Amino acid sequence: MLGSSLGPVSVKRTYSKTRNSVVWGTGYSNVVEPTSSLTVEDTSGYMLSGLYHVTPSATAKIGYEYTKVTAPSNADLTEIQTYYGMTMQQPATNASGKSSTSTFWLRVTSGAVGRTHYIGDRVASKDKRQADRASD
Repeated sequence: MLGSSLGPVSVKRTYSKTRNSVVWGTGYSNVVEPTSSLTVEDTSGYMLSGLYHVTPSATAKIGYEYTKVTAPSNADLTEIQTYYGMTMQQPATNASGKSSTSTFWLRVTSGAVGRTHYIGDRVASKDKRQADRASD
């Protein structure tokens, strides 16, 4: 992550890229066993965010997130069937095609009260993104 600040304004940016990532297609909890198999994929993404201190107790944050998922670099990883010691119902499958998500967000806070607004093709909550990825 790289960041810089100047007075009441700060900007941060980050980038990540993975090759041959083994992922779960559904959200997981320690209570509910998964019902789908694993997927092997390459991912890349970045985020750019800004913060402005309007007053000592009020802030405005804005950001943009982009994620791209493509087929894995190594197509021969489809025999994986164990994930962190748990055996899946089926061996892993390779991601196919290319999908991407983009989200703009804005959060305004005054004291302890805040509200976040999302603009884009996905709502940027972890559970929602996992559910959306499973249905893509």
